[in-house]
Amino acid sequence: LSWSTAWATPSYTNGRIAAGDTVLFGAGRWLNSQIVAPSGGASSRRTVYACSTLTVATKNSAIISGAEPVTNWTAHSGNIWRAPWSGSSCFDPGDGGKSYTLTQNDQLFEPMSSLAGVNAAGKFFHNLSTNTIYAWPFGNVNPNSSEMLCSCKPPVIFESENQDHVLFFGLDFRMGKQGTIVWRAGADSIAFSHCNLSRTANLELANAAVIMSSHFVSNYSQSSRILWGRFNSFTSCSVSVASAEQSGVYQHNGSGAILYDQDRAVFDSCVFYQLPGDGVMFKLSYTDPTSAHGEFNVVRHCTFENIEGFGVDIYTGNYRDSIYGNTFINNEYAGIQIGGGEVDPSDWGYHFIANNTFYRCNIAAQYRDPDDSLKGVFLYNVIYDMES
Repeated sequence: LSWSTAWATPSYTNGRIAAGDTVLFGAGRWLNSQIVAPSGGASSRRTVYACSTLTVATKNSAIISGAEPVTNWTAHSGNIWRAPWSGSSCFDPGDGGKSYTLTQNDQLFEPMSSLAGVNAAGKFFHNLSTNTIYAWPFGNVNPNSSEMLCSCKPPVIFESENQDHVLFFGLDFRMGKQGTIVWRAGADSIAFSHCNLSRTANLELANAAVIMSSHFVSNYSQSSRILWGRFNSFTSCSVSVASAEQSGVYQHNGSGAILYDQDRAVFDSCVFYQLPGDGVMFKLSYTDPTSAHGEFNVVRHCTFENIEGFGVDIYTGNYRDSIYGNTFINNEYAGIQIGGGEVDPSDWGYHFIANNTFYRCNIAAQYRDPDDSLKGVFLYNVIYDMES
């Protein structure tokens, strides 16, 4: 292939490349796209998806979006407009195809549960029974003169426990439905490096930039899951709420990353910015919370700024995690929470928390189970100018 004969879309690579191949992206934006990496990767046979050049000038110039254009808007009532949109071709995580993310020229709308809730600019409602989207545009403009996009699918999805050893480098992933990067099976040794991951996702179902879970595999249990969901990493990535990096409206709930029963995951030198939920949450599977746990996860040298929940939330069923060298700035609840859930508290604790800086947070570290503070390490942390 050459640039003049290159494949037109990221989705076209699905089923056409094999483990160990490299896919290079030039500058561009691809809507309604989803990458499904091939199975069969190994440490000696890593599949690579990468920006063809990565400089300050080309950063985030290869944009892979799970959004679908919404067109043919007509006036409904007052400042509210409507457009047909069924979402029938979109990813359906059990919500019937409902959309929870709409943007107007990269500015996020707030999803409402009924048409009555669309009472101000920047709000919208998707009526599944009539396959209609109702929106009050920003600036009270005709939406046909703007680019209107609805989330349709995760730009990257792992649905096989054999989709292992894949590297994503220098790419910008946006507008995912349910999540932007979604594990529905326990792929191992997946690495994202220098990527932008935007949390524009489903409001009611675990909406995050990254959702890592193994519970869709056929024989999910504590004894079998040790084969999956390990050694996945994010290095020098930006995780924010908007469809454009560090911009937009952020009334939505959700986290930057939610990890269910994951082992040895690493977040290294990442920036989590302006998130309405948590930065990173570790928790038990919601399918079988008694059969598994997570351990030996690492969050290091990351920045958590303007987080409306917890910077790092070790919610349920994790132990021996390490959180060190991070900076927590203006985290509304706390920089770190340990033990926020109620399932089997005996496996919490033994966490290593050291050399972090907490600035203008409500609380530095919140231990919900008193035993946790006795079983772990909390050393050499700097805490100053706290809100409370």
